[in-house]
Amino acid sequence: MSTGSLYKLIGSEFIGSVNYRLLHEEETTWWGELTLEDHVRLDDGDGYIIELEDKRMSQCRLKRIVDRAVSGIPPRWVYHVTGTSPLATYGSNRGKVTLDFSLVSSVGTGDKKLAKVNSSRSSKAKGLAILRKM
Repeated sequence: MSTGSLYKLIGSEFIGSVNYRLLHEEETTWWGELTLEDHVRLDDGDGYIIELEDKRMSQCRLKRIVDRAVSGIPPRWVYHVTGTSPLATYGSNRGKVTLDFSLVSSVGTGDKKLAKVNSSRSSKAKGLAILRKM
């Protein structure tokens, strides 16, 4: 299994590190399974942001697989994860565009922050960005 990070979609709050396995991946649709490294209670159907080991990110929804858990007390559940946006590397040099945007929310400190942004130029230019000090 690969290691990634999970954030709340609203507020972009870091939830924890996850171990995941992608079971299906196409350009616009993907799904797989994940477990949290630490015991954290998650609500089925809430929106999340997942950052994969290769730094690709996507919005997703989780659903607990009822009959499967990783041993431990309390048990750590296995979740089915479904992507609600394409997996993409945000903030890469490929296709770099400078836009005026408004910051909706951000998480992280130091040189790298995960941010949810809205562009003032286009309603299509909204989503996730990685903000870096220059």
